[in-house]
Amino acid sequence: MDNQPQKHDLLWFPDGNVVLATDTLLFRVHKGVLSFHSTVLRDMFDIVQDPTTRGRDGEGTSSSMEIEDGADVYEGLPLVMLSGDKGEDVVLLLRAIYERCAKYDVVTVRKDIIGQLSRNFPSSLDSFESISTRNSTLFGIPREESFFPILRACVSSPQADIEPILPVLFFACSTFPIAHIVKELPITPTPAMEVLLIGKRMLDNTIVLSLFNTLDGTSPHSGCPYNSSTEVCDTARHTPMTRKMKMLIASPMLENLKGDDVVKSFFEKRCKECREEISAKLETGRVKIWNKVPKIFGFQ
Repeated sequence: MDNQPQKHDLLWFPDGNVVLATDTLLFRVHKGVLSFHSTVLRDMFDIVQDPTTRGRDGEGTSSSMEIEDGADVYEGLPLVMLSGDKGEDVVLLLRAIYERCAKYDVVTVRKDIIGQLSRNFPSSLDSFESISTRNSTLFGIPREESFFPILRACVSSPQADIEPILPVLFFACSTFPIAHIVKELPITPTPAMEVLLIGKRMLDNTIVLSLFNTLDGTSPHSGCPYNSSTEVCDTARHTPMTRKMKMLIASPMLENLKGDDVVKSFFEKRCKECREEISAKLETGRVKIWNKVPKIFGFQ
């Protein structure tokens, strides 16, 4: 049937001894390798009994590719249903294991994965924004598309070595529009979504407050030729609700508070010294907000 899960092109190993199934994809993999990497899968494998039917060569005895209701075998192999897991999420995790595991050295694989995550979710704001502008990939898919699958993987199997990246990972997920986040609700653990949604609201409020406080305290420098200009009062000191400002407030993003960008948009009527001072204040505010990210998402 068309709506039956299909074999994954890469993650279907001829010598695999167990089949994992999501709603869309099938994976023939190695029980021992995955048992070392995931205690959850190991427990599931312990429950599944090896079938006594024929077809262990992977070809099966039937031409049908369907999984029947209640079946616990697929082409003669144990079948493990991963209810609630999206196919692409499972692909991400399995590829991370197999592509980095020349001799099934799972400890080394995990260290490598954590290293990649640490580089992609660094504790420095400059480093994070630098990576975000590269259109890079992570575990074989576009970096931004990996954020929520990685979040689900991390919160589903928490370990001490991933805790340092969690605040930045939650921050990265919070940069998506709320409509996208809502789509992730059904497949992301509820506690994680609560942390994300509450943190996003706090982060948005903090960004807007920081912007207003900075703009409120930006009177022209005493030597600025625009010091007594009414144009300054109209365009800068009272923070006009221009279209750009409305957009910034409606969808506050830390990257949109970059000093030079804000000055260029809202402070044309200022001398060079004023503009540099305002830009520096905005950058200082951005760093302060970044340093609050762990607390905002409940990690302090």
